[in-house]
Amino acid sequence: MAGIAKGKWGPEFNHLRRLYTAVVAPRMDHAAAIWHRPEDHRKAPTTSQINKLSSVQRQVMKTITGYFGTTPTTTLEMETTLLPTQPHLHSKALRTITRIQTHQHKLSLCRWVKQALVNIIKTDGNISHASNLEQLALTFPEFYFIKLE
Repeated sequence: MAGIAKGKWGPEFNHLRRLYTAVVAPRMDHAAAIWHRPEDHRKAPTTSQINKLSSVQRQVMKTITGYFGTTPTTTLEMETTLLPTQPHLHSKALRTITRIQTHQHKLSLCRWVKQALVNIIKTDGNISHASNLEQLALTFPEFYFIKLE
């Protein structure tokens, strides 16, 4: 993106932002519903991944706005109206859960979701090594225990 966005010429702000949201962001957070563990505060590989994604997003926001490198990240987020990395991944996980819940129940994925729920109910949520589906069910129980249309 830095090659496209030059100081004196190049696309406008809204076009650069659209390029980021349409091309760059989906490539960065691809399959985030699988590797991202929301509300898991233990030191995990996802912590370093989130830090790296935040760093890349900050570079992109500086490129889009043309601001100096010393500009605070929160200012860049407000100016570009981009979500910080953690809430963005959180909303992506919520959208994935909603999509899973609204799929046809004949899919094999629904069987795995039901198994994750059974494991959580059996252990009262005290799972030492939760799978990603179990972690999502622990984090967002309201989405798993209601019937979505």
